[in-house]
Amino acid sequence: MHQHRTGASLFAAARLTVLSAGATSAASLVTYVGRAGGTTTNEFCSFDSPCQSLQEAINKTKEGGEVRVLHSGAYGKNVTIAKSITLSSDGQTVFVTNPITINDPDATVTLRGIVLNGRNGASHGINIVNAAAVHIERSVVHGFPNAGIVLNGTNARLFVTDSVARDNGQSGLFMFGNGSFRATIDNSRFENNGWDGITVRNTSLATISRTVTSGNAIHGIYVWLAQVTASRTIAANNAASGYFSDNASNVVLESSEAHGNTNGLAVSATSEARISGSTFAHNVTGIANGGLVETRGNNTVRRNGSNTTGNALAGIGGL
Repeated sequence: MHQHRTGASLFAAARLTVLSAGATSAASLVTYVGRAGGTTTNEFCSFDSPCQSLQEAINKTKEGGEVRVLHSGAYGKNVTIAKSITLSSDGQTVFVTNPITINDPDATVTLRGIVLNGRNGASHGINIVNAAAVHIERSVVHGFPNAGIVLNGTNARLFVTDSVARDNGQSGLFMFGNGSFRATIDNSRFENNGWDGITVRNTSLATISRTVTSGNAIHGIYVWLAQVTASRTIAANNAASGYFSDNASNVVLESSEAHGNTNGLAVSATSEARISGSTFAHNVTGIANGGLVETRGNNTVRRNGSNTTGNALAGIGGL
């Protein structure tokens, strides 16, 4: 009798081990979201039976894993990412009812190859509340009534590469708040937005290279109480300024261009800009200097309605 109870106990323990292993396997390194054969929820969100909810797939993906979007579509009302994860697709469109919200101060999150369409009710495309780092790669964010991408997290790091934010009601990228944000933007476009192409505010620091801000309803790049270094950038056909250094800001322009704006570069009374190897042409005013603009003397400022207004430019040397 004693031996029989021991055998039953061993069998129960073995069965519990199998069940535990099965529960653990429900969290996968790679999960899938798609329409073909999918269900709203299932155990694995596999390629053959993908989930139809982005949130369900995220929940079932291990820390550091990847969610892959197989087909264009709307995949649930809410999408919150609170762990390190990659959300990727091969140019498939995702319609969101609420912004994709990233909220984990320790998370590294990558959005790769995603097209976010704002015609399904979301105010913003991506809302970064807190994160160690967010990488947006080869993605498009368009058609949202407010900003396309919002960065509003303390000490967050944002990296935008080979991406587009266009046709949004406010700015393509809006950085604000009271944290020390850092953004690196390369080879991207911010076009036809209702406010600025890029707005950088409140002690933020942005480095922008090989990037176009064009056709925006206010400014190409607007800087307010922040610092921006822009190199090999183009600000064209924006309704107000191509580049605006405002309210105790500092903007450095290197090998950049401003064409077809009201002001190629505008600097407020409390702000500064330093320009080198840059061109300001075919604007109403090339450089509107209400503060301090330092120049290395190798810029082209011509064929504007007025080439410069306000304070004289200050020549500087340098190594």
